[in-house]
Amino acid sequence: MSSNPFTPTMPYMNGAGYSSGSGAAATSGGREGAFDVMRDMGREVGDDSLDRIRDLLFGDLRRSWEARLQTLETRLQMLEDKLDAVRHDHRTDSQEQLAALAQGIDDLGQYVRRLTRG
Repeated sequence: MSSNPFTPTMPYMNGAGYSSGSGAAATSGGREGAFDVMRDMGREVGDDSLDRIRDLLFGDLRRSWEARLQTLETRLQMLEDKLDAVRHDHRTDSQEQLAALAQGIDDLGQYVRRLTRG
């Protein structure tokens, strides 16, 4: 143990910093218990602070991901709407073209009939 009054003494530790295993920690006036409590409190405060930081960082990432996802969903919806409009236009154009083709075939059939009867 040190004779310097400014150096904390820890009776539960030997000179090398390892516990002597003699059980002195439990009977040396409560100092070790205070150190243990302070160490544990520091760990809890540190863990709580790290948890808060993790929550803040993850919250930022989560908000960023949700914003990106929302943007992608909006773009996908716009593309689906455009595709539906193109399909409708194509279907309408195809139907009109088929109707025109059918009318042309009908007109041709009537013309052939008139020629053969004629």
